[in-house]
Amino acid sequence: MSEANEEKEIVEALPEIDMNLEIIMHDVDAIIPYENNPRDNDNSVDAVIESIKNFGFLVPIVIDKDNVLVAGHTRIKALKKMGIKQVPCILADKLTEDQIKAYRLADNMTSMNSK
Repeated sequence: MSEANEEKEIVEALPEIDMNLEIIMHDVDAIIPYENNPRDNDNSVDAVIESIKNFGFLVPIVIDKDNVLVAGHTRIKALKKMGIKQVPCILADKLTEDQIKAYRLADNMTSMNSK
């Protein structure tokens, strides 16, 4: 089987994925940090600030229906330190609480697994 056919089979086997994301602007100060965030990311804030200065803000923050951070804790800290008041966000309102927990875990694990 060709590589293209293998990729097509993989894509067809995936569940339907909602690709219709709405990005909303949100007040940085209204976003609530997730109290059980397992990472101490304060040492990375300055590096994220430099990245934002060099490349712009390219990855929206993910929040739940109650404005609690799902993904983007270090970016929020960087924006606050930079004095930026508004941030693009994706509202994860279609996910259940269990899915949000799983997403947080997966998001943290993938970055921890990188070299």
